[in-house]
Amino acid sequence: MPPLFLVEPNIRIQGQVMKLGLIMQPDDHQGSDWDWEWNGGFESKGVFPDLEGRFVQQVNLSKK
Repeated sequence: MPPLFLVEPNIRIQGQVMKLGLIMQPDDHQGSDWDWEWNGGFESKGVFPDLEGRFVQQVNLSKK
């Protein structure tokens, strides 16, 4: 969804916060690199069943 639609009054978001763990991955150039990995679980109180879109900001966390 384009971010400009999040501010519209009829946009609602549903989601749940994932549990992440810090892991060390080998890196051929610098020895090792730390990264986050989903451990398959969800935070028990991290549920948002009906959140107004204006409270959400999209980010791109992909590696370059």
